Amino acid sequence: MATLIPTAFSEDDFEKFWKDEDFDRHLPRPGFITDFVMALRGVETPTIFAFWAAVFVMSSLLKRDAYLQWFPENIYPNFYIMLVAPPRVCAKSTSLSFGGKLLQDVHNVLPGALKFKKMPNLMTTRATPESLADALVPEEYKYAEGGTIHTVTRGSELAIIASEASTFLGKQKYNLGLIDRLTHLYDCHDSDQDRTRKTGVQLYKNIYVTFISATTPEGVRSSIPEEAFEGGFMSRLVVVYQDHATRMYPFPIPVGITKKDLVGRLGWIAEHAQGGYVLAPEAIAEHERFYTGFHESLQSREDRSERKKNMFHRFDIHLLKLALILRAQRYEAGNVIGLDDYMKAREILDTTLERDNLPVENIGASDHDNHYNRIKGLLQRRPLSRQDLLRAMSPYRCYVEEVNKILDSLLGEASITVTLNGKGETTISRNTKEVYTWAVKES
Repeated sequence: MATLIPTAFSEDDFEKFWKDEDFDRHLPRPGFITDFVMALRGVETPTIFAFWAAVFVMSSLLKRDAYLQWFPENIYPNFYIMLVAPPRVCAKSTSLSFGGKLLQDVHNVLPGALKFKKMPNLMTTRATPESLADALVPEEYKYAEGGTIHTVTRGSELAIIASEASTFLGKQKYNLGLIDRLTHLYDCHDSDQDRTRKTGVQLYKNIYVTFISATTPEGVRSSIPEEAFEGGFMSRLVVVYQDHATRMYPFPIPVGITKKDLVGRLGWIAEHAQGGYVLAPEAIAEHERFYTGFHESLQSREDRSERKKNMFHRFDIHLLKLALILRAQRYEAGNVIGLDDYMKAREILDTTLERDNLPVENIGASDHDNHYNRIKGLLQRRPLSRQDLLRAMSPYRCYVEEVNKILDSLLGEASITVTLNGKGETTISRNTKEVYTWAVKES
């Protein structure tokens, strides 16, 4: 049974062998999430992936036991997350597997009814709408305590870990309707029903589904149909994109934080992070200020494609859910989400979602459009010489002729400027030393 209040690990507790990453500055106040990130410092999983894997673990642990008090229905902290990186880059599935093992073990350190309530209902295999329906059947659990037999009912809960999204969500015939079903389940209805050929009408109660997957940019394109945007699935999904490796270890290096350490800390959170959470007055005032601009941006932002806009439709809901998780992950009792939690959640979401241009824009696109979007994304991040750009595009089978066409188009659109030896150019000269700089200012 978890009783002692944990103390979050610090870098000072270990002999530091890792290099800091850009995303490190966005990490929240110390707690389970920073402990999880620290435990994976010695593997090739970038900080941003470890962070969102930890969010999934917290989301799957809290279930409907912790919620933001809202009207007309509570907001529950479930997340749908997709980690995206090029093939064999960033150890995408490592953090998923590690998080899944923690969830499998945490109920063992909990007492009585909580032991069953926090037992995960994990799905890690290929799914169909029917297998999803079967997995959501409510369960009963009996246990003895004080000479009395108690009965606990676990609702329609499911934590989905798909190490390869294109396999889990692929456009195969048997997967028709799967994304629609996941879209509907995201909203955590108190009750619902479904009809299957095997069982007829199936009733659901207290629905709570979390989802995390890993894939490549090409995997996003092959696993998510264009219709997912119109149906609302993409607005419910947080796409976490990392285009390059941040670490290199020939052999993984244990930091010194064990799975047992993290399981015990999750047990403490499971016992104490329960009930209704509320925003502090300062956080309420800030959310009111934010929401005015957010609401207007959905109507007027012209610098984003329709796909990009769709990704932001539920930014405000993601924000409130993440703020709750950032509060709950700290080893501190209490149910008030402070301004610092709220602002940190907004900072993290801004940073994360601005990285997802490439995989989102590539869904359903032609090879030429994929290459165009990739070059655009590279140049939006930093100026590149022609030599570096050709090198970056070569692994994607985008060679000189195609790169030239795209650069000519971008220059004609006044999206880039060209310099050679420090002097501005009006045409693409094909000199390997010329530098391309993104010229469009984002509003």
